[in-house]
Amino acid sequence: MIARNIARMSNLRRPAACAAILAALALASAACKRPERRGEGEYCGRAPNEGWYRCKRGLTCFRRKCITHAARRAIKERELRKQSGLSPLDAGSAQGSALAHKRLAEHQSRAGAIRVRTVKARYSAWATCSAGERLVSGGCEADRIYATRPERYQQDDTVGARWFCRGQGVITAFALCLALPAEQDANTKRPADASAADAGR
Repeated sequence: MIARNIARMSNLRRPAACAAILAALALASAACKRPERRGEGEYCGRAPNEGWYRCKRGLTCFRRKCITHAARRAIKERELRKQSGLSPLDAGSAQGSALAHKRLAEHQSRAGAIRVRTVKARYSAWATCSAGERLVSGGCEADRIYATRPERYQQDDTVGARWFCRGQGVITAFALCLALPAEQDANTKRPADASAADAGR
C-alpha cells in the first residue's frame, strides 16, 4: 500500500509528498531498531523516542538499572527484613544473632509475647522472625496465591524462620513470631542462611 502510494505520488509529480513519505519510512525503520543491550549499572527501561533498553544476559532490569540477580535478591531481602522490623544485622549472621541476644537480655519482659510481622511486595514476599523469635504460624493475602509455606527452619524448630508467599500482583505476608526467653534463646542455634535458595524469587 505504501509503495503504491509512493508510485502514485511519483506519477503525479509531487516530489514534496514523496519526500515526506520517504522520511516517515526512514523514521519508522529507525524506531524498529533495537538498542544495544546494557551492561551492569547502566540505564534500562523505556527511553522516549528510542524504544526499550534491555540488559545483557545474566543481568536484570531493576528500578531502571541493570544489576545481577543476586544483587536484586539482596536488595529485596534487606527491604523485606526492614518491613518486618528487623535490622540488617538480623540477616542470619553471627553478628545479627549476637545483637538479637543482647536485645532479648535487655527486654526479658517480652518473653512469651507474640509479634505479627507484616511485609508487602509484588509477586513474592516473606515475613521474617528475628534470631530471638520462634515462628509459630503465618499466612498470605493476595488476589491469587500460588505458594504459602514456612522457610529457613530447622528440622525440629522454627527459631528465626520466615513465612514465604508467592502470588499475583501485590501480596502481603504475615509471620506470627513468639519471643523467646533469653536463656532458651542463648541455647538455640539459628538456621543457616538460605539466601542462595531464593534464586529466581
